[in-house]
Amino acid sequence: MNTFWFAVKYEYEGMKQKIIPITISEFIKILETVQSAKKNGLKIKNTDVMNLFSRCVEIDNVSSSTLWRGKISKEVDKFRQYFSQKN
Repeated sequence: MNTFWFAVKYEYEGMKQKIIPITISEFIKILETVQSAKKNGLKIKNTDVMNLFSRCVEIDNVSSSTLWRGKISKEVDKFRQYFSQKN
């Protein structure tokens, strides 16, 4: 987690990284959300998932890897709630 944190926060070899340490449980939540939306006739576009990931790597105001871990979890939950409410 800390390796990813430093690569995203402070770059790696001069390049900004976009690495997101998503847990298996979070990955399952994302897939279940897509599956549920599809069953209900709602289309989740690739840009919706890309926006989720982009929010996860926005860490300018996040001061530690532990707080980042919480931010990622919250973003996945927001994604799930948003598409659950649309059904």
